[in-house]
Amino acid sequence: MLRKIAIQLFTLLTTATALVPIAPANELDRYEVVEHEVTRERLFDGVIEAIRSTTVSAQTQGRVIEINFDIDDFVEKDAVLLKISDHEQSARAAQANAAISQVSAQLRLAEANFDRYETLLASNTISRSEFDDARTALQQARANLQNAEAAREEALKQVDYTVVRAPYSGIVTARLVELGEAVSPGVPLMSGFSLERLRVRTEVPNQFAQRISEDVNVEVILGAQPERRVSSTKVTVFPFANPRSNSVTVRAKLPDNTEGIYPGMLTKVAFSTEQVQRILVPQSA
Repeated sequence: MLRKIAIQLFTLLTTATALVPIAPANELDRYEVVEHEVTRERLFDGVIEAIRSTTVSAQTQGRVIEINFDIDDFVEKDAVLLKISDHEQSARAAQANAAISQVSAQLRLAEANFDRYETLLASNTISRSEFDDARTALQQARANLQNAEAAREEALKQVDYTVVRAPYSGIVTARLVELGEAVSPGVPLMSGFSLERLRVRTEVPNQFAQRISEDVNVEVILGAQPERRVSSTKVTVFPFANPRSNSVTVRAKLPDNTEGIYPGMLTKVAFSTEQVQRILVPQSA
């Protein structure tokens, strides 16, 4: 009985195998692998810097009476950062205006005397020395007016200095004074930088620095997934090396208004240093 069952199973398996066709072997894809000239890159660590980074200082003395911005605030160009009391400056400007009026009156009198003395000299009514005195008085009056105008201009500048404005659009990074604090010329008030113009700074070993020039292709790698590259618009190679690190500083300017980067960010800098021969295999293989 068992023998009969075994013979039947063998017959079924043989019949099933005969019904399944044997697939022919597929031909393999073939690629021609040859040498290509490729650009060799060198990667170095870099840090993003702001080209415009400024600390605004006081140019006059007084007390801080108004502060309009703080850290992390965005400031438009010429916006009023803060104000300083202008009591003394306004008083000096008023005095300068009064001096202008006084000196102008003296000048008009000197001009009238000179014209009268010039007529009298023509008729030999006065001596030559008296005429020279009148001319000297006129010249002195004109010089006094120039000095008074210069003093008024300086006084008006001091008034203008009490209103501190942003030199360009940017971000406030530090506020260095408090409301009511007394300041004098040279005292730092606020610090900030502009995001419109940025660059990357990196240190390149001496053996590679010689291959880098101002016309070399430099790309800043921003992010890894996905990788984003930004080409530099200008490369500056410092003409001296750091003896401690045995490296040369290289700065690469980025296109204006590059988005997604900020000063202080760490990044990679790719330098295309040379052309080399390499065997390349298609990525699809």
